[in-house]
Amino acid sequence: MNMPALTPTPVPLEGCCSGLRITKINVPARVAVGDSAVLECEWVSPNNKDVYSLKWYFGLEEFYRWTPAEKNPVQVFRVNAFDVSEAESSKGTVVIRNLSRKASGVMRCEISEEAPSFHTDAKTARLEVVDLPDSPPLLSPLQAVYELHQQVQLNCSSVNAYPPPTLVFFINSEPVNPTWVGRNESFRSRVLDGLPLYTSTRQLQFRLLPRLLNNDGRLLVKCTAEIAGIYWETNEVELPIDQPQRASIMEGRSSAGYQCCSHCVATSLPLLLLLRMFRLLH
Repeated sequence: MNMPALTPTPVPLEGCCSGLRITKINVPARVAVGDSAVLECEWVSPNNKDVYSLKWYFGLEEFYRWTPAEKNPVQVFRVNAFDVSEAESSKGTVVIRNLSRKASGVMRCEISEEAPSFHTDAKTARLEVVDLPDSPPLLSPLQAVYELHQQVQLNCSSVNAYPPPTLVFFINSEPVNPTWVGRNESFRSRVLDGLPLYTSTRQLQFRLLPRLLNNDGRLLVKCTAEIAGIYWETNEVELPIDQPQRASIMEGRSSAGYQCCSHCVATSLPLLLLLRMFRLLH
């Protein structure tokens, strides 16, 4: 399940100058491989100077230019890390598509005013391209059946991603005891287009105690994998518990109230008899 990219946060820029100045740039903090991004650059002109050109750079590579005085004001330039949509771009807004991991880096907007000053202002923001895992998190190994009081050990893994996802365990939708889980660990598992991908792993160990079962006598273990702001996916499995043990627990729970009530009645009968005898004597 892909989460939407982080909503770009405008970067307010302070200060004043006599010419054009950029007031803010919007660049998504994170975008998934293959997705699109919208880059926005806004400016003011204190002295009403006209814009000569507005350019966008990826690192040192110019990939977009808007020159309002030209007959064809929009120009795009090829870069290897993504495609620029000329039809969807205008003025300070640029749409880039088919982003690869190599598109991670600094985006810079640069604006210049008309002659004679050609005063220029520039601001930057960083974009990170994320490679999402191949599949939802995996839970293993799973037994055919579990017995109460046995030691349970499960591993969760999220395969081939960048950056490595963070893994979190839950039992019956409740966070597990921190002492039951190991550290989030990751290792390089694949190289794609010259860049590494990582697999995250984490271990859960606990004793299958009756108190861990829910009201239906079930125990559900869930593992979530997250890359902050852009990806969150989960996998949940039910541990099949030996049925005779499970049934005895449920019977014990359902009869607990009746036993308590029967005990109350049994202990109250002698008291009632004593009160009746006391009334007869007086």
